[in-house]
Parts: sequence; structure tokens; C-alpha cells
Amino acid sequence: METRERAELLKLLTELVASPSVNPPGDELGAARVLQAHLRSAGLAAEVREFEPGRANLVARIGEPGRGRRLALCSHLDVVPAGDGWGGDPFRLSRAGDRLEGRGVCDAKGQLAAMARALVRLAARPRLGGEVVLVAVGGEEAGATGAKALVEEGFTADAVVVGEPTGMRVCTAHKGRAEVTVRVTGTGGHAAAVRDLDPPVARLPEVLLRLERLAAELAAAPHPVVGPPTLAVTRVSARAANTATVPQEATLVLDRRLVPGETHERVDAEIRRALDGLAGVEVRTRAGAHPAEQDPGHPLVRAARAATGSDASGGIGFPATCDQYVFARTGAACVVLGAGDLRENRAHAAGEHVSLEALAEASAAYERLALTYLAGLAGLAGPPPAETPRGGTPSSATPWTAPAPAGTAPDTAQETQRTWT
Repeated sequence: METRERAELLKLLTELVASPSVNPPGDELGAARVLQAHLRSAGLAAEVREFEPGRANLVARIGEPGRGRRLALCSHLDVVPAGDGWGGDPFRLSRAGDRLEGRGVCDAKGQLAAMARALVRLAARPRLGGEVVLVAVGGEEAGATGAKALVEEGFTADAVVVGEPTGMRVCTAHKGRAEVTVRVTGTGGHAAAVRDLDPPVARLPEVLLRLERLAAELAAAPHPVVGPPTLAVTRVSARAANTATVPQEATLVLDRRLVPGETHERVDAEIRRALDGLAGVEVRTRAGAHPAEQDPGHPLVRAARAATGSDASGGIGFPATCDQYVFARTGAACVVLGAGDLRENRAHAAGEHVSLEALAEASAAYERLALTYLAGLAGLAGPPPAETPRGGTPSSATPWTAPAPAGTAPDTAQETQRTWT
């Protein structure tokens, strides 16, 4: 027979899954209200804040404000579209033994439910020695808009645990992302007169060859925690009015993953350098998530490892982007931690699933982490952690700097399109 605590966890997750909050467009308000009602039924106050119509964050605080440290437990309310291939309704949680299936059960409503239940149990304790804040954000799946709105409102914390499926490994870093559009222009016209034209498609092989050389240079300079920066062509397009017409424009879309120590300006400059000298080539860089890295010796990391029984000593990278970078840029220490695995549990795919046992264990670990971090247990007592400047690298650590490919210009790309999404 299930314990009452697991029953509450399952009930909350079932209700969260049933409130779709698909992004785009988001619509997290309904899911935020579900979570708010659950917390209120446990006697906790929770504030829902709309940052756009129908888009919402939730904040719930317990403990002793102004005394000791403030720890935030953060995960996201929004989910990606369900897509096809499900055996049933993806927004109706299904259970087969310990296996729970539905959109968001792993990424990341399961993490959010586990954090909420940890908060309820922590609130029942007479003293915490600090403050714990549950933060449920919208917009994580498309631009971290909810986390950014929260920070713009002035939200701060000494430390943040970001709930994402890490297999309960304490992750200390993640890559950033840029989307680069390469536009190649020439002259189009009737296909029968192609010898008199300058088809942009004919120049694509040289463009692709140069980009492949750049990708090889990047692969030769791996970051010690998250691995090498990557460059991938994700879209190629060239379309004319009909198939008897040579198009006058061809476009490549590139996915560029940044490692800690790199900037979006640098990405823009290196691609311009790689394509320098090619006629009719334009580059536009759209900046996405920043990379983030936390000093693995920080008290938060040690508390998280103590709470999960980890004996790791160095940093561990999270394979995707997440809200870590948003909070790290405020100076907060951050780790990424949660139940399930992005690939094994089919996050962002049909059949997304997670183990109820894994979520219960994650909830217990969040509770232990909070108690350990706030109380300074397990050898965590001592001087306060080093101040963390913008960018998330503690001042006591030596930041890793990616070797610059030969000829790369300084990080000053005047034409970079800065769209922080």
C-alpha cells in the first residue's frame, strides 16, 4: 500500500499533467493555479505572478527570511507540444505499476511536484535556519522568459537548485546556444539559362566545407566538464517560384552550442571569419541561452552531493540548456538535479515517462539538500562562499577559457542580433 506522501505526490503530478501548459504559447497560468491550490491545502501561502497574459510564475516561501541563507528550489511549468505517437491522451497521466507516463512527467512537472512535496515537509519543521523558496517558472522551453521575468522583478537567492532530469547526478554546468542564419545570395532566373546566372546553391558546398572545418576546430577544444563546443547545420533551404527556376537565395540555419567561457559575440565573429571572402554571404546570430558553470567546491554542490550520496569530486555537465544560467548571472550558486534521464525517459518525445519511486527519492533528496545547506552540515560550515560575479563563475575559481580558433576576432561582433530567447 502506498504511503500518504507518495499518494500526495502522485495526485499533484496527475493534476499538473492535466493542465497542459504547452509552450508555445505557454498558458502556464492554469498549472500555476493547480500548484497554488495544492500548497494552500497544505497550509502554505503561494503567490502566482503573471508576466504576460496567461503566462505565470509561482513563488512560495517558508522558513525564516533574513536569517541564514535563502535556497530556491526551481523547476518549470511549461512543456513542449505532445506530438504524435502516444498510446493514449498525453495530458492524462497513465500508470502501469511504478511507471508514470504523460507529457511533462519527467521534463519537468515531475521535478516540480517532488520539490513542492519537499517544501510541504520542510514547512512542518520547527526551525530551518534560513529560507526555502519554491519557484515554479513559465517559459523555460522557449527562452527562459519566466525566470528572466522573475529576476527582472528583483528575485534573488543565495543558491538555486534547478529541477531537470539528471538521473539524480548533481550537474554543475550546461552549454549555451546560438542560432546562426547564413544567407547566400546570387542571381536566379530560368533554369535553361543557368550558365548566365550566379546560382547561390552552387556556392553552398564551399560554405559547408568551411563550416565543417570550423566544427572540427571546435571539437578539438573540449571543455573539461561539458565537452566540446558544437556546430551543426539544422536546416538548408532554397526555393524558387517553380522547379524550372533557379533560386536567387539559399539559407542555412546552424545550431551552435557554447561552452562556459564562450560568448555569443565570439560565435558570431568566428563564423564570419570562417566565411570571410565569400561573395554574397550574410551572417546573423540570434543569441539564446548563455553557458553556465558552478564551482564544484561550493557549499551548495557539497550539500547536493551529500543529499544524494554522490562521491563525485569534479563537475558534471547537464546535456541540455536550462534556467541555471539565468540565476547564475544574478550571483546565485546553482546546480541542476532531478529524477529521470532526458534520453532514457523520452523527454520531448512520445511516451515520456518516469518512475514514481524515482520522483519520491528525488523529493526526499531535495528535502535533505535544503536541511544540509541551510544548517551547514557535513563539513559545510565555515566562511561564506566566494562572491559569484555575473556569468556564474565564482571568484575563487579559475574560469576555463576556450582556445580561440586561429584568426578569431575579439568578442565584439557589432552586427550580432541580440535576441535573448
